[in-house]
Amino acid sequence: MVDYHQELQSVCDTHVDTISFTSPGLYYSHEQWLNLKDKLSDPFFAELHERNLQAITCLENECNGEDICDVPIKLGAQPADYGYPGVWASRVLKNIICRNVAAWYVTEDQRFLNNAIRALDECCIRPKEWHPDAAFMGLHGANLNTGDMLFALSFGFDALMPYLSDNQKERYADCLIHHGLAAYHIGIEEKDWWIENCYNWNPSLHGNAGIAALVLLQFNEQFARATLRTAIPCLAYNLPKYLEGGGYSEGPMYQCTAIGHLSDFVIPWFRATGNDLGLSEHQGFIDTLMIWPYLVGGDGRTLNVSNCDEFGIEYSIAQAAWWSRTLNKPEILGYHHQMMRPWNDTHQLFYDVEFFWHQEAHQPVANPDTNGLKHFHEIDWLSYQHDDLWMFVTAGWNGGGHHNQDQGHFILGLGDDRFLCDPGYGQGANSQHNTVSVGGNTCPNATCPITKIEEHENGFYACVDLQPGFPYRVRFFNRHIVVIGKNILVLDDAAGAIKEWSSGFKEESFVDANWFWQTRQPVTLEQSRAVLNGRKDQLSITALSPINKIECKEWNYDGPIRTLHWREHHNMKRSIHPTFLSFDGSECDWQQSAEEHVFRINQHSIRFSVQDGVLAYAGIS
Repeated sequence: MVDYHQELQSVCDTHVDTISFTSPGLYYSHEQWLNLKDKLSDPFFAELHERNLQAITCLENECNGEDICDVPIKLGAQPADYGYPGVWASRVLKNIICRNVAAWYVTEDQRFLNNAIRALDECCIRPKEWHPDAAFMGLHGANLNTGDMLFALSFGFDALMPYLSDNQKERYADCLIHHGLAAYHIGIEEKDWWIENCYNWNPSLHGNAGIAALVLLQFNEQFARATLRTAIPCLAYNLPKYLEGGGYSEGPMYQCTAIGHLSDFVIPWFRATGNDLGLSEHQGFIDTLMIWPYLVGGDGRTLNVSNCDEFGIEYSIAQAAWWSRTLNKPEILGYHHQMMRPWNDTHQLFYDVEFFWHQEAHQPVANPDTNGLKHFHEIDWLSYQHDDLWMFVTAGWNGGGHHNQDQGHFILGLGDDRFLCDPGYGQGANSQHNTVSVGGNTCPNATCPITKIEEHENGFYACVDLQPGFPYRVRFFNRHIVVIGKNILVLDDAAGAIKEWSSGFKEESFVDANWFWQTRQPVTLEQSRAVLNGRKDQLSITALSPINKIECKEWNYDGPIRTLHWREHHNMKRSIHPTFLSFDGSECDWQQSAEEHVFRINQHSIRFSVQDGVLAYAGIS
């Protein structure tokens, strides 16, 4: 197992005492910035420039008063929709600085330089953006706003260094030291929980502190080197979370956030030292960069597994262009162009304009073939696309800061319609996913592995072992998923746990299972069947064993969401519960004996043998 702390401590020992840095230099030298306009020969950058000018004009014209940060979440909105004065100031300042730096170097219009410098000055007079409220999440020092502000001020300070007066340089360096990095070091001294955080808080704070330290090497060398010695080893806590086979347990939104922040530091560090913290040889990190194309549905929205929103914006990063070029993998970049962030959304964490310094003109872009079955083997997620059917299955571990209790859950769509959805951010219970519960939610930090996978000509088979999620309730619980064309069989096979009394008496508990299905589509109920009505197609969901009744509860979360729920007609100690989902109107016939269970769908027979009382997949004929 790789000892990332030892590796990054070695990086510090090798480079921190010898590194030199002169601004501009974080992402481009001054000469490279001056040549930025040459990128307009590439239609991608010509269009990006026009969007950038449009965004800047809206940022200038749509302020709700004198505060440059008091702008609509969506630029172009009506005044009545403003209502977010200063809440996202750190992100708006980053937006204004990044956009105007790019526009200044492309056009040499003084207006954009003035805009950027005004925003840099604003960074210095907003102490509440640097220091969290003492009661905020139990923190003593920095928070995520601090990380955003460290980047915004460091980036603009570095990129515009040749145009700043000595007084301005002194003011910005002083702010980074006495506000941004002061808050960071207070958190370090007070042992705030984010120091050893494994997820996006880690690179947001340690990575952006490192960026500030690079810029400050030319102003306060001793302090800057000390900050680098603190920040770089702490990045090691994040590195094990990029798993071989791809996947980030907090889902695609936080995957973007973590990799974006981490890359923001690694790129200038690499420019200065030739060292990338070992990421170009970190197979899990590379695999995670490669899975992004598998995280978008046929409807063009993200497959929002874990605690992420289907309609969110934090699903692509310009930093991927640097990795695409560095690793010589143009297929990394295709997804990030496809999922380009909207120019008019001001509360994003990263912005489309950042492609100007992460992507080269005419850089190769490819779109990989995502057809078929993709298993992210260490995290145990499955992505499947065939013709116009698409599906994403989650299993594995349900721990982590933004993971859900959703093993056995899947998102399902046909064409550009999403029929079974993940409700999204903050909706983490079993009952809010397309899965099953046994007496309530799964146990925290349970690992429910995918135990078997087979791909066939027009579908696949997978089995998720759900028993670890309910260790005191069931002896075994296997969720079998079989996809054949536009038909899906979900066979849940469980038996109640056995308790042995001191007298030797053994008692088997009831399974007490509840099934849940989430959709945004209109629903029609028909006895033991529900029909989900899309714009062009329908999905029928049929319980093949007796159930009490199907209930449909509508609730509003980016909604409405409609939750279908049922239980078995009789509570069972041994439960074999098949559900049949069909897009083409097929029926499923179920025949069972003591030796096997056979499900016939059109011309196909799906066979399960009975082995020691447990159903085992025996293939399709």
